[in-house]
Amino acid sequence: MKSSKVELFLLRERVAANGATYFIGWLGSAKVVVLKDEYAQPDQWSVAHWRVLLEPNDRATSPSSNQAAIKKAGAATAPKRPQRRKSRTQSAEARAQKWLEENGIADREPNDEIPF
Repeated sequence: MKSSKVELFLLRERVAANGATYFIGWLGSAKVVVLKDEYAQPDQWSVAHWRVLLEPNDRATSPSSNQAAIKKAGAATAPKRPQRRKSRTQSAEARAQKWLEENGIADREPNDEIPF
């Protein structure tokens, strides 16, 4: 018989600055936080008690709403990419030309009778 389990959401385990373990994830547009209840006394069948908190989410921080907002805005308002740097060859040639000019070599006419 096939299982009829459906994944509801994914939780990621994190460790707080004080060393406490907690879990975080998203359920639709709500942020899910699971914290260990340090004050609850576990019974004979449990190891720990965990509190599940849902935090209403403003549209600016929800991953799914950010993607929807980007799609709505379209390419016209998408952030512009920074200009690419000159290729290595171009910048190497510019450095070489500058060095030649600084050393007075750039303006010389070749006095070789047989050019190569």
